[in-house]
Amino acid sequence: MATTNTAFTTRVLELTNQFRAENGLPGLKLNAELNAAAQGHSEDMANQDYFSHTGKNGSRPWDRAKAVGYEAQSMGENIAAGYTTPEAVVEGWKNSPGHRANMLNSTYKELGVGYFYLANDSGSINYNSYWTQKFGSGDLNPASFLPTASPTPSPAPAPAPAPAPSPNLDDELIGTADGELLAGESGNDRIFGNGGNDTLNGGSGDDLLNGGAGNDLLSGGTSKDAFVFDSGKAFAAEDFGLDRILDFERGVDKIVLDRTSFGRISPTSIGIVSRDSLASTSSKRIVYSRSSGRLFFNANRSAGGFGDGGVLAVIDSDNNAATAAPALTAAAFQIVA
Repeated sequence: MATTNTAFTTRVLELTNQFRAENGLPGLKLNAELNAAAQGHSEDMANQDYFSHTGKNGSRPWDRAKAVGYEAQSMGENIAAGYTTPEAVVEGWKNSPGHRANMLNSTYKELGVGYFYLANDSGSINYNSYWTQKFGSGDLNPASFLPTASPTPSPAPAPAPAPAPSPNLDDELIGTADGELLAGESGNDRIFGNGGNDTLNGGSGDDLLNGGAGNDLLSGGTSKDAFVFDSGKAFAAEDFGLDRILDFERGVDKIVLDRTSFGRISPTSIGIVSRDSLASTSSKRIVYSRSSGRLFFNANRSAGGFGDGGVLAVIDSDNNAATAAPALTAAAFQIVA
């Protein structure tokens, strides 16, 4: 048996706005498009047996919002699973720094809430209760692609679930054009700085960090982390800035480079040099200097100079500029389409 529960989602909105009021912030308005996107994601996680901000079809939070007609300058998403009441899930989000930051982000003006209960949750991910909050700074798209709802009976309250695993929390934190501190906690977090000089901290869990534009400080924390360099379009220096990775763990973490931004790169495009002066004349497009920890995009390759490229990041393993940079090899890099 699977159920939704409008009383639950309404209560999450009330509790979220109560929490914002306690912190001197105006309440969020319920948005039908964000609601539809949030509900769809909760149902999809339950029915497709996963727990993630990335859908089984590869969709990201803003993709799902756009699909129903919602586009905004800034968006965020909280998800949770295993909590059986609105009070419990909101308390869980409040006590998690990353989720709390989304709930108290003054940029956000609107909210959508999704809840789905799957009684026969027999897959590998079996939390029974799946929750989604979707935050937006205001819809910039006048169109709406909400399906016309057919009359349906009022949903029944969710039955008392069987004992569930410990609740799970993952963060999807999306910054704005301002410099911000974006911190995950124990989940597998996806943190995007966007503009501004941001500080991104993944905490424990397998995290993905993308500083975006600006000069950002990136710390993955423990477990397997991915430091992503991808602007979603062809490379322009102003879309990246100069980031500093504070705690790269060789053999565990990855530097992820997207072909959309760096062109036709492959694992053979990675070059390792002993000092910075060799980077601009290397035949490789992505060059790491072991003497300084600097990571370069060498757009001109051996023609000399970096062309439109330059320094992307400084990579450190122990947040100490006085110690040696990590001795990375090409195996530390991952190329994605």
